[in-house]
Amino acid sequence: MKELFPIDEELLKKLPNSWRDKALKEGKKEATKNIAKEMLSEGLPIEMIARVTKLDRLEIEALEKEFKD
Repeated sequence: MKELFPIDEELLKKLPNSWRDKALKEGKKEATKNIAKEMLSEGLPIEMIARVTKLDRLEIEALEKEFKD
């Protein structure tokens, strides 16, 4: 069966890790956005939030707009 369907075993070993890594990265990004929202709710300036969270100013402004709506 292996000859009919050659499998790149190294690729298979990497796939689950890449899914996990992507999920972890997305989770960290979401947590960072939540922290930025909290900072916005406390009235902290966007420049400070950008420095602390490493989020782009545009991302923070979008969160602020979302927060106000």
